[in-house]
Amino acid sequence: MFGYDDNCFLTLKLPGERVFKERLQQFAIERRGDLVYFIGAHLRNMTLDEASMEAKRLMNDWHFDDRQFTAWYEKARKKEDNVIFETMRNDLQPALALKLLHSFNDDRPWFISFEVVW
Repeated sequence: MFGYDDNCFLTLKLPGERVFKERLQQFAIERRGDLVYFIGAHLRNMTLDEASMEAKRLMNDWHFDDRQFTAWYEKARKKEDNVIFETMRNDLQPALALKLLHSFNDDRPWFISFEVVW
């Protein structure tokens, strides 16, 4: 596994002329043998409202299913325990996932993980 922790910028060109281009806090690459099979791109830590706006933008740009997003937002706003949001695009090759996860930072408690799996 290779990873980078700090402020970095990633441009990832995917099949179908799709491009993920974001400033990140962290990214990780995992491989099997000589082939990359997973890339995890973590955006910076954010407030709930910032994470919500960024997630909506990414879901729109990448055509993720957002049907459970409002329910997640309401639970997160109420500070319920173990609240995460995850949506996937298994219809694509490589498959994509978008997750909203806890950062364990009281001021900016959320981050977005954009994941690519071959």
